Formats: sequence, C-alpha cells, structure tokens
Amino acid sequence: MDSPLTSLTIPINRCDLIPKVARPSRTRDIIVDIETLGDVAESVVLSIGAASIDVIDGRYEVYSTFYSALPFAEQFSLGRVSTPDTMKKFWPTVTDRRASEVFIDSAQTPFECREVLTCLSEWILQVAGEEAIVHGCGPSFDNAIIRNLCDNLKMPLPWKFRNEGCLRTALRSVAGVERIKSKIPHHALEDAIAEAQTLCLIQHSLGPNPPVRFITI
Repeated sequence: MDSPLTSLTIPINRCDLIPKVARPSRTRDIIVDIETLGDVAESVVLSIGAASIDVIDGRYEVYSTFYSALPFAEQFSLGRVSTPDTMKKFWPTVTDRRASEVFIDSAQTPFECREVLTCLSEWILQVAGEEAIVHGCGPSFDNAIIRNLCDNLKMPLPWKFRNEGCLRTALRSVAGVERIKSKIPHHALEDAIAEAQTLCLIQHSLGPNPPVRFITI
C-alpha cells in the first residue's frame, strides 16, 4: 500500500480532520499511535495517528487513516508534562525532518485538544462502529496516555474501555512474524499504518481457520 502521508497542511475547518469513507470497514479494528514529550500517562501528546483495517479481496488491508497534531501549549496549561529522557535522549535521535516537524505542527494547529479527540471519536465511530477495538503498541503507552488526556479534559474516551488490544502481545503470540518497519519512524500516522499492516500480517499467518483472532470481523 502506498503511504497516504503528505506534508501536513493544517486544516482550518474541524470537519476537515475527519477523512471521508464510502462505507464502514468490515472489521472493528483500529490501530492508534501517538508522539509525545514523555513516557508517563500525563505526558504531552504532540500528535495522534490512527489506521483502520478492512477486508479487501479476501485480505486484511489498511482502509482509512486519521492524523492530527495537538497543541502542546494547551496541555502544559493543563499540567501535562515532558520527561527528561524523552527530551534529551529520544527526540535528538529523530533525524527525519518530516517526523521532527511535529513540533511546528503542534505549535501551529488551530485546534484545541478537545476538538481533535472529538474528531478522532467521530472517525472511529464512522469506520468501525460503537464496538470498535482500538489497539496500541503497548498497554501503558498509546491507549493509556490518550485515556489520561481525556480524563484531563473531562471527556469520554473515543472507544469503550473493554475494547482494547495490544500489538506487542499479538506479536509475542505468533512465531515467525516480523514487525513491518514504518516508512517515517516516529511519525504518528506512518507508525500507525506500519503497525496496522503488522497486525494484518499476524492474522494472515494464522491461516483461514485461525485458532485465535487478533482482527475482529
């Protein structure tokens, strides 16, 4: 699949954040990925990327994507934090300009965090329905930090708490499947796409009558 990523043109209308889809996907699975200023639940979130999975010609494929920067200044005012290791050891190693530009996007976005999370919720409902299953890369990072930000803003989580998955757990459960590399590491959208493709690969590796399903039809 060709990457849908282009240089970010910041939309001026909130509705422009929600990609149009012709129909809901045939699965309920969404992958989310975030870029942050820390590794704790209260970390500032710079951007959110997400990718939904569909069944196309009998194969699991990435169907629709969502991406937005979030304003870091607003989050600092809410008491959210950055952590020294992330700022001093992680971000200086990110050399791809398209990934590091997330700081500019976060500073320039016209949307408040509440608007972005509302749009994410509307997109998830549109592509995967009320019982969407949202997978992060680890139980203590993507989903947990988004949940904490929603609590900060006193707004509902964009998915049901019980409907969460973990890509790392899925990878450990299946032998011989290698994680697909992101085309632009540490860009939330590109990482979400690669993680969704990895989940598709895991499910395909289990054959037509799998003993377990990581993707829900």
